[in-house]
Amino acid sequence: MDRLKTMPYRIEPGAIDMVKIRSKAAIERRAAKVARRRVTLRWVLPFAAAIFIGVALFGYVELTEPTHYELLMEQVANAPADVLFEMTADVVEYAEDITML
Repeated sequence: MDRLKTMPYRIEPGAIDMVKIRSKAAIERRAAKVARRRVTLRWVLPFAAAIFIGVALFGYVELTEPTHYELLMEQVANAPADVLFEMTADVVEYAEDITML
């Protein structure tokens, strides 16, 4: 009968207390990991949004800004006839030097 009253396994002294401590520590580690992830997301998401907005704004400015060729064509369209004649006089006279452009 004494045999039925004994435990089928042995537990070291203080093992139950260590299980309690380890389980509390595991819960705290999990909570700290979640908190760290929240802090990371709190800074990463606005930073990524700011970079995206900056790139989009830069792309919009670059696409809407007139190119050098467009500016030249606008100036040529607004130039007086005598200025255009002076610009093209050498090209007409020296046709063989056109390749030097």
